[in-house]
Amino acid sequence: MSTTLIPVGVRRLNLQLAFADAGTAISGRIRDRRPKACYRELSQAGLTETVTDVALRWGFNDVAHFSRTFKRHSTPRRTAS
Repeated sequence: MSTTLIPVGVRRLNLQLAFADAGTAISGRIRDRRPKACYRELSQAGLTETVTDVALRWGFNDVAHFSRTFKRHSTPRRTAS
């Protein structure tokens, strides 16, 4: 996280406090957004990538974990078809 924050001039503590003021944590926000981003990509017509390619690009290094996480919304293969 710190390598991402340094270029934009945001201190880690300030970012954490901003999220806390909004009633969430950075990790929770990321956990919520990654499956949604994968869903958007997988639901695009004409997707030529595999489900695994999309999962890996969004930081899911374990495809089984990705599948379990994603199933809260839909199944990856059903979305990609």
